[in-house]
Amino acid sequence: MALLNTDLFVIQRPTDDGKHFKLTGEKLKEYIAASDTIVYKGSRDFTQAAQDPSTDGTGVNTGDIYINNHPNAAATGGWAANIFGEEVDPGDRAIWNGTSWDLLHESSDKGVTDINGIEPIEVDDATPGEPIISVNAALETSAAMPIDRASRSGVVPSIAVAGDVSTNPGNASPNPEAVVPADLLKDTNEAVVLIEANIDDIEVIVGDGQGITGSLTENIVNINQEITNINQELEDIADSTLASLKGEDPIEVVTALIDDTAVEGDADFGKTETTVSIKDGTTVQKGAVQLQETGSAVASSNTVAATPAYVGAYYLVKDFSSFGDA
Repeated sequence: MALLNTDLFVIQRPTDDGKHFKLTGEKLKEYIAASDTIVYKGSRDFTQAAQDPSTDGTGVNTGDIYINNHPNAAATGGWAANIFGEEVDPGDRAIWNGTSWDLLHESSDKGVTDINGIEPIEVDDATPGEPIISVNAALETSAAMPIDRASRSGVVPSIAVAGDVSTNPGNASPNPEAVVPADLLKDTNEAVVLIEANIDDIEVIVGDGQGITGSLTENIVNINQEITNINQELEDIADSTLASLKGEDPIEVVTALIDDTAVEGDADFGKTETTVSIKDGTTVQKGAVQLQETGSAVASSNTVAATPAYVGAYYLVKDFSSFGDA
């Protein structure tokens, strides 16, 4: 089949973000007639000056092209003009332009390059490819502020149960850092109201019981003020406690006992933990989808999603005439 001057060819320009352009048969003939021929000469290590064809005696012609086979990314170039001291990666190309080398970098999609956490979320990126995301624990208002934190906000260790706040003189709560929920505060408030309703029947006895100072009503002003202060503190705690956590598809929220065999008195008795997860996306279920990385071969998986960079690297538009002229 003979080529026509109106036939369209598709070319990719690596130095222009890998964009595609159309080229007519007529323009291609004009370019070939007017320009030097590009000749592939093989692969060499761009970091080694001893392998530079322009200085090692091999000799070079305009249009000679070499591929970098150094295995490490972000290496330092060792060839002559335009490559010496430059950063080179595997697959980079060098074309002799008649007087020096033109270095063409292999383009690739780097994906997410940085993850930053907003307090109380922390990001440990000591291993760049495997960042660890965590959440700071909430600090008491009286706690010393760590040097690496800007606030005391964070997650609470656990939600208290009745056993954590029950009266046990001389002994600490089994979970002293647990946050008290509204139902326990309600029980306490109702007990206080019951005491107030029977306040006139209570007498204050001082010392060994020989000196009766009068009924509790006579001293109730100070006690009521203390109760008001306590109630305000309890309300502040209740306002800062998570009352409900729900998930909408594809988010799933599951709350379960940490240890369903624990009995009262055990450290984990009554403690719960909540797990928040996201379903995997399928053709019939919305959810989390893994992105297809741009590699050296076309993938055929139907469980990952193609990125614009992946599509741009392996597929062309159907209508070549939509490309700009080369």
